[in-house]
Amino acid sequence: MTLGTIKQNFRCGKKAEPNSVFFLSLTTPVSRERTSLSGGGNMHKDIRNGWGYPVVDTRRTSIWGVVIMLTCLFLASILLLASCMAIPARADVIDMNAIMIIESQGNPNAIGTSGEIGLYQIMPCVLAEYNQFNKVNLQPKDLFNPLVNEQVARWYMGVRLPQLFNHFRKPITTNNIIWAWNAGIGRFVKNRLPKTTRDYLVRYARLARKA
Repeated sequence: MTLGTIKQNFRCGKKAEPNSVFFLSLTTPVSRERTSLSGGGNMHKDIRNGWGYPVVDTRRTSIWGVVIMLTCLFLASILLLASCMAIPARADVIDMNAIMIIESQGNPNAIGTSGEIGLYQIMPCVLAEYNQFNKVNLQPKDLFNPLVNEQVARWYMGVRLPQLFNHFRKPITTNNIIWAWNAGIGRFVKNRLPKTTRDYLVRYARLARKA
């Protein structure tokens, strides 16, 4: 292209080709069409790379941005659902009132045949573990205090049993927690479910539904 051709283009109301390419790059999406330089015969330039001006397809970029955002939201929802389904049983989601009714009918002075004490019929071995892990020295008589008794019960169900379940690689569920609470961790690990524990689970389910 000669200088005369460029001047002629300006006179005819048509910008010289370099400026035309730049104008296209700012106002049109990426295209692989080739544009002919006036007066250049077979001379062609790809407008995407023409004259050193990069062309950005903002519409295509926006579409991909939306696709990526929707994909991330979908994956996040899947992970959230999976995490919700995997939430382990905790003492604060177990119906402690149902446990109390089954254990003592709400009597804080109840004493079991095997030495269980108070509202939740805390066993001596459970009290010993509580003292050891929490660096305290509660005595059996302290378990007649309803607040102390419930505190020990919640710790055993919500902390100690899950620790043992993780150690033995057992799933932490509400049923399993109650199973081990009633039958003992030894029977639970050996997959032994006594009839008394089956009855306990049925009664718990009935009471929990009424709550």
